[in-house]
Amino acid sequence: MNTQPLDRVIDLLAGASAGGLDAAERQELESLLSRLSPADRALADAAAADFNRLSGATIANWSVEAKPLAPDVRARLLAKGVETIGGPAARTNTTAPGMRPREMVAWLTAAASLAFAIFTLKKPPAPPEPAYLARTELLQQAETQTVAWSTTEDKDAKGVSGDIVWNGKEQRGFMRFQGLAANDPRVQQYQLWIFDKGREGEFPVDGGVFDLANASRDPKTGDLVVPVQPKLLVKDPALFAVTLEIPGGVVVTKKERLLLLAKAPEK
Repeated sequence: MNTQPLDRVIDLLAGASAGGLDAAERQELESLLSRLSPADRALADAAAADFNRLSGATIANWSVEAKPLAPDVRARLLAKGVETIGGPAARTNTTAPGMRPREMVAWLTAAASLAFAIFTLKKPPAPPEPAYLARTELLQQAETQTVAWSTTEDKDAKGVSGDIVWNGKEQRGFMRFQGLAANDPRVQQYQLWIFDKGREGEFPVDGGVFDLANASRDPKTGDLVVPVQPKLLVKDPALFAVTLEIPGGVVVTKKERLLLLAKAPEK
């Protein structure tokens, strides 16, 4: 069986996956694909899928901060890439100069699978900071204000304490709770409201819907801390309120289940 057309198709498919074909090469690829036997066309389709998957993974994982590979490491990666792709065409011309599209994809594949896993060229993403620690850091800033919660007559407000901290410059804040009952998110969710003196209109700013089960627990105090998530810019907060609403929250609260209030001090 004459495998030369198939080898050329695979070379062109590898180049296409990296966006490296000119108009003439694209026309050549279409012509060759139309003349392949059904069996060879199936092989070519499988190769194209692999090239696209592998080059996509490489692009997604490549780090601009990655250090250049040492020559010996690069050589091992190239050899591994050629072995990964396989086939007689891929086992030839394995040096960097004049590298064919197929070997280039092989090298990129190996770089993605080995350089990041074995040689740790890409830094793992830092885990998110717990809300209780972020709250402590925010408290160190001069612009941050702290207001204690006061409870209403609602039965679920009994015995609840804590406070809300807010920094207008950073538009960040955190709610702290002790004694607040866990909600069933299938039935109801807590929602924060921020009454802003600096905003026209009578409606408060939505400060975010939250479930107590997702709160950050301070291991030292047992306090539950929830970040504030304002939907609009808060200019001059006068009052913070926590209500119980339907799942997903509401656009305008009817205040039927108003639990907690925190009045900001007059400036």
